[in-house]
Amino acid sequence: MKDIVGIIFLLLFINAKAQFTSFNTQNANLPDNSIRCITPDFRDSSIWVGTDYGLAHFVNNTWNIFQTNNSGIADDYIRCVGIAQDSAVWIGTFQNGFSIYKNGFFSNYNTDNSNLPSNYVRCIAFDTEGNAWLGTSNGVVYVADTGLVIYNSNNAPFAVNNIGSIYIDAANTKWIGTLNGGLMKLIDTTWTVYNKINSALPDNTIVDIKEDNNGILWLSTPSAGIVQFNRTSWNFLNPLNSPLPDYSISQITLNNNVAYIATKENGFAKYSGNLQWQLYNVNNSNIAENNLTCVSIGFNSTIWIGTQQQGLLLFDNNFTSASVEENNGISIYPNPTSDYIRIYNLNAANNIENIYLHNINGQLINSINSFNYHTVEIDFSNYPQGFYYVTVQFSNGNSSVQKVIKY
Repeated sequence: MKDIVGIIFLLLFINAKAQFTSFNTQNANLPDNSIRCITPDFRDSSIWVGTDYGLAHFVNNTWNIFQTNNSGIADDYIRCVGIAQDSAVWIGTFQNGFSIYKNGFFSNYNTDNSNLPSNYVRCIAFDTEGNAWLGTSNGVVYVADTGLVIYNSNNAPFAVNNIGSIYIDAANTKWIGTLNGGLMKLIDTTWTVYNKINSALPDNTIVDIKEDNNGILWLSTPSAGIVQFNRTSWNFLNPLNSPLPDYSISQITLNNNVAYIATKENGFAKYSGNLQWQLYNVNNSNIAENNLTCVSIGFNSTIWIGTQQQGLLLFDNNFTSASVEENNGISIYPNPTSDYIRIYNLNAANNIENIYLHNINGQLINSINSFNYHTVEIDFSNYPQGFYYVTVQFSNGNSSVQKVIKY
């Protein structure tokens, strides 16, 4: 058994070579290892990183740190950053409103010096005219030339005022995700509300909104996975109908319709469409932790990922993961596993008829017959550590054999 376990860890090490490069307080000048937001700045190919102890600007391989003890920034608890058309950097904070950084100086706005409805600014977006829209814990704030315009349950159909995300599309339509109040759409002065009661939206909390090249909105939810909305119909990606490893999605970024997905507890996923998934977690890669907070695309399509406690990660997009193996129309996840595997049938034209599980010695230890489901789950919790072979037979007579590692 020791030899088998040694081989398992050797394989894990080989798979883990260098998918992720870590930046943290020990090897870089990051102010904190809890990353809350990552915003690319294409003016100078830099990134802005919001943490729980200040704002970091990574430019020309140098970290510039802004904290309340060395600058005029409003708060050390950074929650969002946006780059305006006039090159000003807007910073939303957890407990002291927002700051605007321009020409080396900070201007700060909070509930004491403005009509800002809350000091918790969670998200920032800019419309097609360059105006800022802020999501707070007490409604949406439109920053007009004449001052701050507030939208909440006092003057708009908000079920709750706590805002989780804002996205503004090319038509200047505002899409607003709330925390337990559904999805809001604002066109000019007309509001539309989508929620679990009046639509197929499976979760009333939307923490992130992105749009792909086909105009489809990708909504990140904390309990229903990914929701795709083409303005008229809904589609869903979750662990039951896909290899997506988590129902709780922290953030998604899209590049040429490839989705890079940060999950709250189960690592990182890359989805290229056509059932092509690559999954990364602490068991099959060198990712620092499975608890991810954000993901963003920087200069030259670099993929940056924020973690809950282990700092900032740079993803090597040239690597492929062994966590989902595709062969003859099936995917198996998670692999390696500690307790279960799910077998996904990727070929809708053929059903799964039989599944056979053999150990390393070729002994049959389990067989499952007459399944026609898209997904089959097998309990591995009582099996000893080692290698196993999963044979899937299809209704058309074809079969697929894949290796699974139990650790």
